[in-house]
Parts: sequence; structure tokens; C-alpha cells
Amino acid sequence: MTDLLAHEGLIEPDSSEQALNENEQEIGDLTREPLQYPLDRDLRLQALRAATRGFSSRSAIRRSAVTPERTPLSVKSASGKSRWNSTLPSLALPSAPGRVRVTECQMVNQFKGSAKVPPQFTRGYGLVFGQSERKAMSMSLCDRALRAREFGEDVVAPAQDEEFVISHLDNVQSTGFVEHLKLPHYVDFRAELDVVRRMRAEQEAHKEAAE
Repeated sequence: MTDLLAHEGLIEPDSSEQALNENEQEIGDLTREPLQYPLDRDLRLQALRAATRGFSSRSAIRRSAVTPERTPLSVKSASGKSRWNSTLPSLALPSAPGRVRVTECQMVNQFKGSAKVPPQFTRGYGLVFGQSERKAMSMSLCDRALRAREFGEDVVAPAQDEEFVISHLDNVQSTGFVEHLKLPHYVDFRAELDVVRRMRAEQEAHKEAAE
């Protein structure tokens, strides 16, 4: 379907094909380098893959509810086993130790155009481990939502806010903030206590002055 749309010039070019043709720089790895905003799309996709299905679905729904007149459409959805390629550092030889099941989805969304780009369809991409069409679709919707600034669109939904989405998508990592609250916070509590006492004293002083 995307090939037919591309033949008529009704859809943006495939970014993966552009990367191969233009021999772009090596893809980033969020497991080795800390994230620094704004992110390139390759790092955003890596982060979105780690999101839970529920978070991705809710984010996608909140984005779609903002622009119901531009309903996203699924043009590609497939699940199957993909070969896992690896290179042994000691031997510098490529190998394929096994296969892993993945689910891929590509959604298209209507784009009204800009001063430089004519009206066309734009892409959102999702690739997740296992057989999970719903999560792959949700990921592709979030991917498209996070490209709002790329297309000059107004950021009007939380799902379009890159830092908000990426910082909250991994529930396992997010629990760290809550877990640390179980630890003693003597210094924090003493500081808060001093602040509250000072505010109370100032309030009472103002009352006495008013009387």
C-alpha cells in the first residue's frame, strides 16, 4: 500500500530507505549513552519499544482524541521470526545465533501540508518483541505524534511532548522514584519543618500587625 502511495507522491519518503541511500551516521544506542533532549528518531523508537502496552495505548488515544478528523490508518502489520545478527568482538565475524519473533506495524496519518511540503500522508512506525499487534500499533501512533515539531504542527497533546513521553513510558524505571520514598528523609523533613514553622510565624506576625 505504501508503495502505491509513494508512486503517486502522496506519502512521505521512507526514512529507512533514505538512511541507506544517504549513508547516514551510525544509529544511536540508548543502553550505552544517556538520553539528551531533543532526541533523534532512532533513539525515540528504541525508547518507545520499552514502553508498556497500556502506556502506549493511552498516549495514542489522547493524541487521536485531539484531532479526530485525521484518523490514523494501518497500512502494514506483520508478525514473524526475524534473524538476530550479532558480531563477535573478539573475532570480528558476523553470526546469526538465533531468531526472535517480532511484530511490525506502520500507520499513516493525514498531513495538511506546509509552506515547503504539500499535503500528503505521513508515517508512524512500531516494532516490538513477540506477537503484539496492539502494542506495535500504539508505538507507531506515538512515533507519529512525537514527530509533530518535525512537520511544524502545534504541540497540543501530552503524547506530542517528547520529554514527557520518554520520561514516563517505562513503568519499571519510573518506580525508582516511588521506591526511594521508603528510605529515611531526615534532612528533607527537617528542612520542610523549618519552612512550615517560618511561614506560620510570618502569618501570625501579619495578623498581629493588622490587629
